Amino acid sequence: MLQTVKEKVCEGVRQLTKRTVLIPLVSVVTLLCVGFSVASVTIYTVYDEGQKTVFTSHSTIPTEALRENGFTWDSADTIEAPAYAENGEAQVKIVRGKTITLTADGKTQTLRVPGGKIADALQEQGIALGELDELSCARDAEVIDGMKVQLVRVTTYDRTETKTIRHSKKIITSYELTGGETKLQQKGEDGEKVLTYRVTMRDGVEVGETLVSETVTKEAKPEITVRGVKGGANTVRNGVITSRSGNFRYKKAIQVTATAYTCEGKSWNITKSGAVARVGLIAVDPRVIPLGTRMYIESPDGSFVYGTAVAADTGGAIKGNKIDLYFDTYRECINFGRRQMMVYILE
Repeated sequence: MLQTVKEKVCEGVRQLTKRTVLIPLVSVVTLLCVGFSVASVTIYTVYDEGQKTVFTSHSTIPTEALRENGFTWDSADTIEAPAYAENGEAQVKIVRGKTITLTADGKTQTLRVPGGKIADALQEQGIALGELDELSCARDAEVIDGMKVQLVRVTTYDRTETKTIRHSKKIITSYELTGGETKLQQKGEDGEKVLTYRVTMRDGVEVGETLVSETVTKEAKPEITVRGVKGGANTVRNGVITSRSGNFRYKKAIQVTATAYTCEGKSWNITKSGAVARVGLIAVDPRVIPLGTRMYIESPDGSFVYGTAVAADTGGAIKGNKIDLYFDTYRECINFGRRQMMVYILE
């Protein structure tokens, strides 16, 4: 039918062109064009939550056409359509929003939100999620109509406190004092440290804290007491050792770990210095006690006295504050074992 009308119009135009009156011809053509424009329609196919509807409209703007045909929507709904209909037809998809129940910030409310991820949907509603906030579902969970969501606000802050570091007490022995005599060498001083705790809050309620740093702002100083020692018949005082063998002046005292060795049953008996091994010639670390050094050796409490000795030998295991005492027999070495000893370097 539309083709028949078109043919008739064209025939009329041809007849009119044979006439000499120009202005009426232009008017007729204009009216015909307007008539065709008004008569043109667009066919819309609408999918609304799975329901299909087809209608026609003179509007080429999909949203206008939808309103003309009774479709409504709100901010939670999404309309997927071209900006303008082309070629006389258009497809439109309406994605309806979802209804969720949200419990957050001390209240429960029902919200209509767009589909998609729950975190994005809440953001659309002006509900921002903090970095530590917790949802009852994953942040990228898809929104489901009727779902219930709980939001817990999680925040942290740092709390600091200063604590006292109690000073320790240390007792050292000295032969400079007589047995039982004590002397305060250093007064003890408490120190301080600053502890920083990370406090966690859930919906405004403190639920725990974690120690994140500990900084010593003042070192503690130990209290040092010197206690005199008197061992056996020997006394060490004011740089002088008094023993049954006589008096010896010393210039330095060193506490060492002592072991024992012997040449009994061995094929060698020559020390590093070239002297024949015998009681009184001991092995040392020359970096600590040079070879040829004279010394007096006894235990810290004076219960064992080796007596005077000379550094004359070395050993692969004798490193640092270690010495090896010579004994005539293997049995004596076993009985001595390993002990802490005091070495007094004689003048």
